[in-house]
Amino acid sequence: MRFAFVCVAACVIGLAISSQARAYNLFGPYPWGTEGKIYYEKWGDIFSVGVPGGTITWSFIPDGTPIDPSFTDANFSGTSSLTNIMNSLGYNDALAAIQRAFDKWSAVSNISFQQVSDSGVAFNSPSAVTPNTGQIRIGAYAINGSVGAVGWSGWPFGDTLSGDILLNSSNLFQIHQGNEGDPVRINGTYYNDLEGLVVHEIGHTMGIAHTNICSVMSGNPACYELLNRELDPDDIAAAQFLYGPSPSADFDQDNDVDGRDFLEWQRGNSNTSQSPEDLALWQAQYGDGLLGAIVAVPEPASATGVLSVFALSARRIRRPSRTGQSSSAPGR
Repeated sequence: MRFAFVCVAACVIGLAISSQARAYNLFGPYPWGTEGKIYYEKWGDIFSVGVPGGTITWSFIPDGTPIDPSFTDANFSGTSSLTNIMNSLGYNDALAAIQRAFDKWSAVSNISFQQVSDSGVAFNSPSAVTPNTGQIRIGAYAINGSVGAVGWSGWPFGDTLSGDILLNSSNLFQIHQGNEGDPVRINGTYYNDLEGLVVHEIGHTMGIAHTNICSVMSGNPACYELLNRELDPDDIAAAQFLYGPSPSADFDQDNDVDGRDFLEWQRGNSNTSQSPEDLALWQAQYGDGLLGAIVAVPEPASATGVLSVFALSARRIRRPSRTGQSSSAPGR
């Protein structure tokens, strides 16, 4: 079972404009010193929402990688065992599930993710930065030595922990074969869906906090009994608020990406530059059917309060005026 994500700093709630009011939570806005600026926890320009996040690299923490002594949270222990977990699920299947999780976010917002190698430097080591590792590192360690929190993720705040994702090696994982909305229990036993969990944690690494509604970024335990691997309108709106919409491969502007768009690219018609980049964009979006799900991006509302249930760890962020919490609790 999962509990709520902990956010000990204020989280702004924005209302997406669609058929009904929908809400999402972000890490920000926060004041910046005495200059009157505000910023959000995001990749790229932290002072500007709706601008691209660029290409963010990610890597797997190799099995056996220890935790650097500088990471003093006693809730985490042991060495990483992510590869072992992936092997138990079928390594290639698990890799494909994680890649799909990244692709879903880049398909709807202007941020890209690229896998790179990882040198195996200790988690939270000052050396755990590019080019030694990806900007986002994914590993699995024991959290509280039990089935407590199932995932932990770091916000993109500019130090060695930025964007890192840890799974609880004590939990049970599965690549569920069911459809969206199907139960996640197998013969009465709860298994975390690897793809859905990683989609959720990537959302945190992009700067999106928990919401109480049932979406990918839900922090509501009542929502965790059913598979949720596909981004919901609120998730998409949050990502687009921070990074803007993904460049579109709908070259013929008929609200889908199919073979006709490839012909438009071949012919170099008005909505495509006939560049290799446009071809790669078409390949990434072909058949996704995501364009129709994109909703309008709202203006930010004012900060509305603090979400707090329990904390796994808290630390001062290397930016002025606040402390932050970056842990996900059971299941999310």
